[in-house]
Amino acid sequence: MPEAPLPPDLPGSLDAVHVAVREAFQRRDLATYLEYFAADLSYRDADGRVQTREELGGSVRGQLERLVAFTSSFERESLQAEAQDVVETGTQIASISLRWLFILATHWTVRRRGRYTWRRRRPGGWELRRVELYEESIARNGMGVAVSFGRGTR
Repeated sequence: MPEAPLPPDLPGSLDAVHVAVREAFQRRDLATYLEYFAADLSYRDADGRVQTREELGGSVRGQLERLVAFTSSFERESLQAEAQDVVETGTQIASISLRWLFILATHWTVRRRGRYTWRRRRPGGWELRRVELYEESIARNGMGVAVSFGRGTR
């Protein structure tokens, strides 16, 4: 069966969502961050554990409360239409520093490769409906002084 054609706003509109999600995380703005996740989100990590939107939000809240610094990039391998959704596979590489013991920060590198299913929520906008991580690695890259103390989450 031939692949359905992609909507004409892709991949640009989905690239804009990636930027918006990354920026919300950097600002420690949990409410805006979670707006991009469907209410019925299914997030399966590489170990097979499945989380709901609420469970994922709780985990992210804990990270944002300790966040010192964050950068992230996403390299798309494929993008295709499936019924009313679009599915991309790709790899995210993130560097994150989390506050520990008030003045110290632990630095981590996270690499995730997976399949991400997006649903259109309004023209030009997308929400993440399903995540299936194929692989995930988390490496600790040392410690340092926490130079930025966040105010927690909004």
